[in-house]
Formats: sequence, C-alpha cells, structure tokens
Amino acid sequence: MFSRLVIIATLMLVTSAAYAQRKIAQAQTQSPDKLDVTDLEKKYWAAKDTDFSVVQNRTYAKEGRFSLTGQYGTLVNDAFSRGPVYNLALNYYFTERYGVELTHQKGELVDSKATQNYRTLPGAVEPNRNQFMSYSGIGFNWVPVYAKVSLLNKKIFYFDLAITPGIGVVNYEAQIESFYPDVKKSATALSLDITQTFFLSRHFAFRFDYKNKWYQEKILNATGLFTHGQELQSSTANMTSLMVGVQFFY
Repeated sequence: MFSRLVIIATLMLVTSAAYAQRKIAQAQTQSPDKLDVTDLEKKYWAAKDTDFSVVQNRTYAKEGRFSLTGQYGTLVNDAFSRGPVYNLALNYYFTERYGVELTHQKGELVDSKATQNYRTLPGAVEPNRNQFMSYSGIGFNWVPVYAKVSLLNKKIFYFDLAITPGIGVVNYEAQIESFYPDVKKSATALSLDITQTFFLSRHFAFRFDYKNKWYQEKILNATGLFTHGQELQSSTANMTSLMVGVQFFY
C-alpha cells in the first residue's frame, strides 16, 4: 500500500514539473512584441496621476517669433459715443505659452445718436462726460489653450486663446459745450485682454480681441459761463472694445 502511494506521488511530481517546464517554454517562445499594459492600466485608473501629461504637436508654432496685428473694432460700453476704433499690436513669443505685447489703440469717435437726441430735449444741457482718444501700453501674453476644431468635417482650424494683463496710458477728452474748447487729459490704465487666434497658415491668422481697460478719469463740468471745465469728481472708468483683424507672423 505504501509503495503505491509513493509511486502515485512520484507521478504527480513528474507531471507537475513537466507542466511547469511547458509553460516556461511557451513564455520564452512568445512574441517579443507583445506589450504588458497592466501597469499602464493601473495608472490610467488611478485617482490622481502626476506622472503623465498630454502633449499636442503644434502645427503652427510661435516660439521665438514676432507678429504684427492690425485690427478694427468698436466700443461696447459707451452710451455717449460711437465710431471706429483701430488697434496695432507687436508681439514676441518667448515660448508657446508666454510672450510680450506692445499695443496702440486709437478711437475716431463722435457723439452717439442718444447724445444728439438728448440735446434736443427742452431744457437739456450738455452731459458731463469724457471721450476716449487713444491708449498705448505693454502686456504679458499667457496662452493656456491651444487646440483645433473641425468645420463640417471639411476643414481643420488650429487656434489658441491668450490672456493678456497689461499697463499703459490712456488719453481722453472731456466734452465741453461746443462754444468752449474741449480739455484733453491722460491717466495710467490697467488692461486685461482675451485673444482668440485662428491660424490660416504659418504666417497668417485671424485674431479676435475682447479688450478691457480701467483708469481714474476726471469728470469736468461741461456747461456754464464761469464753471465749465471745473472738476466735478474723479471716478474709475472701464472701457471695453471688441476688435477683429489679421495677425502676421515672421
């Protein structure tokens, strides 16, 4: 009886060893191109992953390049004035994410219809107001977004979105009754622009800007024989403009 048990145990050990050797041989002859993705799957489903980042290849690069932009637009928050606003910007991009911008904005504004109609009211007087003339400043470009969109599955457009805080000088004109000369003044302004750029080629792009400026303006008395031009108050002004134009890279 005991000898039979020894024989059975020996056969089981021999069978197990042969099975193990066969598995090892299969693993050794397995295709070397097969990829074990177990660790990758574990990282993919991890709650927080700081080792991986997504990098998109840039079709149109800006790093180390200058650009020149010409734009046309209008003010969107001035009820007293209307007319075109022009903008000229020179950019240099240190990297794809960061750059610097010099800008000059000029307005060719006249009184709005609302202001003209107000003057026709019985007993109406000239409203105390200022009119934007120009702005010159410098800004720092931060480009957090670069992506692409498909138009009707026919055309791929590459675009980026930039946020540009800046500082400069704004020039404005206090509007006095027509028979008195207007008074020109200037003030330091802080700016914050949001820019959307759609690339057409390596050298050309459409550019859309939403520009904001804040500065302390002096409100002068617009009427009165002896009181016109006198300062009434100082307040924080916000000038917002929408601009569209073409950007040239070189």
